[in-house]
Amino acid sequence: MDMIIGNTLVEATERNTRNVAASLTNPILLNGVSTCYKCNKRINVFAFSCKPYENNKKFEIPIFSNVMEVELLLENLINSTRIKKIFFKDYSNTTKDYYYMNHCQYCGAKRGEFFLHEEHSGPFFFQKDTKISELSYFKLNDNPNESFKIEGTVMIEKFESYPTFKNEKELPIL
Repeated sequence: MDMIIGNTLVEATERNTRNVAASLTNPILLNGVSTCYKCNKRINVFAFSCKPYENNKKFEIPIFSNVMEVELLLENLINSTRIKKIFFKDYSNTTKDYYYMNHCQYCGAKRGEFFLHEEHSGPFFFQKDTKISELSYFKLNDNPNESFKIEGTVMIEKFESYPTFKNEKELPIL
């Protein structure tokens, strides 16, 4: 089944109720902060997304979790940064599968997607327009004519006005 979300996700095929394979234009990597359950330190956490787009007089942002596959160009871009040490494909004992997951930069503990995306206190769970202003992002590509394949769970967050991020950061290249 083809699915178009705004003009940002195209040729998306629903694989089951939670997983979506999509071509993503204007990809960004969201950067939030969470607390490690193991060492209790504040850590950086990341999620794939794209720039906000307008749909039916609301602004939408797709936020991906449990990302199992990304196009090689995106994977290589992440692997050329310091982010690769804390956001990489790893095995989940909960889902019994490999996906891109966050890891504590201090103790190496895996940070489950549920706590980041579906818990009310998670940095990628939005209840109000203002919570997104706590997030920074890294631009992964500027070319609007280029799209990247990504496969994972997607949640579409809707906002009444154009969402404002904390700031745009430069990718920390190795």
